Amino acid sequence: MRNVIYMLLSFLLVGCGSTSAVKFTSETLPERASFLLLDERPVKQKQSYQEIDPSAKEIFFGDDNFNPIGPELLKTTLQKKLNVELSGKTVMLTDFIVNVSVPGVFVDQNALNVGAATVSTVPKPNGNGYVAEPFAGLLVLTMESIRSEKNIYVKVSGKVNDIPFSVDLLESVKGRVTEDNIKSTVLKTLEDVATKIRTIVAVK
Repeated sequence: MRNVIYMLLSFLLVGCGSTSAVKFTSETLPERASFLLLDERPVKQKQSYQEIDPSAKEIFFGDDNFNPIGPELLKTTLQKKLNVELSGKTVMLTDFIVNVSVPGVFVDQNALNVGAATVSTVPKPNGNGYVAEPFAGLLVLTMESIRSEKNIYVKVSGKVNDIPFSVDLLESVKGRVTEDNIKSTVLKTLEDVATKIRTIVAVK
């Protein structure tokens, strides 16, 4: 029975968890940035922390979660795509938010009854009887955690020569939120930021 419990706990942790480290591919760019990037984010955005209530767990990623950190990712993106257009300009970064929302999982009585019927058919390791029904709740909770939808939210905003820009993106995944999930959402957001800034600098 202990092995069954450990197995259910393992699935529960995998299903409702999120990666805590996101490493992006390092790139050596052929030329220096032609623009100045100022990091004016609030101190709180640079720190990782969690907010938990009955409905959800909100995981906020800080500089310690990213390699390289958000401002460097933005600078690299702009250097690759807009180095000529941004020559001599100042880009101020005021927000770089990465948030994973994990919903609270609730087990209704009908689901619990189904889980109890399922667990009662699992033999004990010693062959004497079946696994006790109280573990049905853990089984149903595990299943619901794996099936639940998690949200990844990224927001990047700031100013280019005092002209504001802001881009945000919300994407959903099921199961564990992986490093690749977060990287994908961040990179898509940075691509959209470059597009918006291109529009700003194109206006004479």
